[in-house]
This record gives sequence, structure tokens and C-alpha cells, in this order.
Amino acid sequence: MVREQKRGYKQAEPPECRFEREECHAYREGKCMVLMDTEFGEDVADCPFYRSKEDNLRESAMCINRLIRIGRTDLIDKYQPVYRSLNLLGGEDDFERKARVNLKEKKQQIREQVEKRRRSIAEVAEEWYE
Repeated sequence: MVREQKRGYKQAEPPECRFEREECHAYREGKCMVLMDTEFGEDVADCPFYRSKEDNLRESAMCINRLIRIGRTDLIDKYQPVYRSLNLLGGEDDFERKARVNLKEKKQQIREQVEKRRRSIAEVAEEWYE
């Protein structure tokens, strides 16, 4: 059950898209799947929220790579069904391999930082007791 239904809200029907750009990532069967309202005024010639499917996939892939790089695999787990539906994670083995490699790199960086601090503390202690 979606969050809105739990709160007692009725799930709104997606609005008609008056721009009808089939290459838009949110366009499905004449409707906008992202916005709740597509009325931007008569003087607006194009949807200000338009993004092509290719651009959306590229940006989503960049987001996944950054989450892996900074070690936030918890967020990837949270949104994994969405990413899998877009075929952005590749095979499951590929995702797990990237996450494992990133985790090893992070652990090594932490070990190096701890060792550097230990050496620094030891040097200060030697000077102190001389």
C-alpha cells in the first residue's frame, strides 16, 4: 500500500499531458506520470519539467555510481526496484561486485588515516617526553 493510501488520501489519476512529447521520461499513454498538475499557463510553449528518457537514464546511472563511490549502498538498496526497472544496475552480481570493491577501498582509506594519526600522536608524545 502506498504512503498516500495509508494516510487516507486518494491516489490521484495522472493528469493529461498537453505537450504530448513521447520522448519524455514521464510521458505514458498521454499522461504525465511525475506531476500532479500540468497547467503552466497558456503562454508556456514547452513543459518546464521535460527531460528525455536518455537524459533521465544517464543522470540516474551517474547517481548510482556516485552512491557506490561514497559508500551509500543503503540508498541504492532503498531504490533498487526503481533502478532495476530502468535496467541501471546491470546484473545483480555486477552491483554487488562494485559495492564490495568500494567497501574494500573505503576500509583501506580508513586504515591509512588511522595509521597516519597514530604516527602523528607518537611523534608528539616523543617530543613531549624528551
